[in-house]
Amino acid sequence: MIWYQLALTALLVLLLAIALANYATFARIRRNSIPLHPLPASILVPARNEERNIERCVGSLLKQEYPEFEVVVLNDNSTDATGEILQRLAAANPRLTILEGGPLPSGWVGKNWACHQLARAATGTLLLFTDADTDHSPESLRAAVALMQQQRLDLLSGVPRQTMLTFWEKVIVPMTQFLYFVYLPNVFITRLRNPQFAAFNGQFMLFRREAYWKIGGHESVRGALIEDLVIGRRAKAHGLRTALATAVETVRCRMYTSLPEILEGFAKNLVPGFGYSLPAVVGFMAATLLLYVVPAVMVVVGLAVGDCSVAMVTLPALQLAIAATMRGIMAIRFGMGWEQLLLHPLSAAMAAVVAANSIRWHFGKRGASWKGRRYV
Repeated sequence: MIWYQLALTALLVLLLAIALANYATFARIRRNSIPLHPLPASILVPARNEERNIERCVGSLLKQEYPEFEVVVLNDNSTDATGEILQRLAAANPRLTILEGGPLPSGWVGKNWACHQLARAATGTLLLFTDADTDHSPESLRAAVALMQQQRLDLLSGVPRQTMLTFWEKVIVPMTQFLYFVYLPNVFITRLRNPQFAAFNGQFMLFRREAYWKIGGHESVRGALIEDLVIGRRAKAHGLRTALATAVETVRCRMYTSLPEILEGFAKNLVPGFGYSLPAVVGFMAATLLLYVVPAVMVVVGLAVGDCSVAMVTLPALQLAIAATMRGIMAIRFGMGWEQLLLHPLSAAMAAVVAANSIRWHFGKRGASWKGRRYV
C-alpha cells in the first residue's frame, strides 16, 4: 500500500510541474494589444437555435474596435426565433451579413457544414470562427490579431472566460481546461509538429485565410464531432504555426445552463476526443478515479475508522492538496473562482460519469445528438 501511495504522489507531483510550467508559458490574448498590420477580417458565427444568445453575441461583435471587418452569421435551419432576431439586427447594421444555411448534406456534422458555408462567403484576409454563445469585448479581434502577428501564427485558438452560474457548471465545465492544462505541456502544442500534441478550442479559432484553405477548411473535417481538435491537428500536420492562448480578458462564454445540457454536450465530445478508442476512454476513467477520487474516499474512511496511518490518511491528504493546487493554478490562469479548489474530487467523479455516458452514446445504438440532430 505504501509504495502504491508513494508512486501516486510522485505522479501527481509530475502533473503539478506541468501545470506550473503551463501557467508560466501559456500565451495570453491581452486586451490592450495593438496589431502592427490590422488585416481585413471576417468574423464568422454559425448559429442554430441560439435565440437565447445570438443578440448579445452579434451585438458584441459589431462593436469591435478594428478598422476593417465584417460579421457574417449563418442561420443553420433554426426552429426558434434565431432567424427573426438576426434579420432585425441586420436591418440596423450594414456591417452584418446573414446567410441562410442549406440542407445538411450526408456525412457532414452540422457545425462543420455551417462553418464551410461561412468560409466560402467570407471576404477577409483573416477568418475568425466564434460560437454564438460567446460575448466579446470591443478589443477581442484586435487583441487576437496582435498576438497572431507577434508570434507569426497561422492558427490561433483562444480559451474564453467560462461563465458558470449553476453548481454543476462549476463542477464539470472546468474539467476540459484541466485536461490540457495539467496533462499537455503547452510548449508541445506550439513547438512540436506532431499532431497528437494538440489542443484547440472551437469557441474561438482565428485563421489566416490561406492557411485555412491550405488544410482543406472545414470540408476536410466534415464528419468530425470535435472539429476544433481535428482541424488543429491537420494544421500541425501541414507544418503550420499554431497556438492555444487564454482569451479571458476579451471573450466570455456560457456553454451550458443545466446539468442535462452539460452531460449531453460533453458526452458528445469525450469519446471522439480519445479517437473513439474504448481502452483509452476506460483508461481515462480509471486514472481520473484513482488520482482524484480514491484519495478523498481513503481520507474519509481512514478518519471514520480511526486509521490515520501514512498510507491511509497522510499521503492521500497530500495527494488531495496537490490536486487542489493544480486546480487552483488552472483557475487563476483561466479566470475561475476559488471554489475550484474544493470541487476537484467531485469534478473528477462527474468526469467519469460523463465518460461512461459518452461510451453508452458512441458504442451503443443511440449515437450522439446535438441541436436536434443525431450522429450515429
